[in-house]
Amino acid sequence: MTPEQQAALRQAARSNPACANALVARDCDAIATLLSPGRMRANDREIGYGVILETIGIDAGNQLIDFIQAQPALRHVVQLLANGWLRIGSPLAQGALQSFVPAAVSQADADALCALGIEPDPYTSQQIAAALYNLDGTEK
Repeated sequence: MTPEQQAALRQAARSNPACANALVARDCDAIATLLSPGRMRANDREIGYGVILETIGIDAGNQLIDFIQAQPALRHVVQLLANGWLRIGSPLAQGALQSFVPAAVSQADADALCALGIEPDPYTSQQIAAALYNLDGTEK
């Protein structure tokens, strides 16, 4: 983590009343558990046509796939999807998919597909310790 990220984490822990007892006890595992819910990161999952159909259904999936195949600017995306190589967690894929709402896909279906590209990113006790304490154990 960068010093700025550590400072933000330190502020989040110290300003969260739920962390008060864990801070006193220096329980980095408990603090990590308290601050991790909702923290997400992109993953490297690759998807293809089959995953689209499984995720949003045949009708909505076919509509989205037909839309993508009809767009000249997406001609290389067609090959990535055909081979199951489209990294759905990439900012480019996520942004493009959201831009297809409502022309080719509903917001709920776009969100369902985008969700395939993210995963939980819980804090580790080591990240908490590095944000809160110096190497000699004193508080930052």
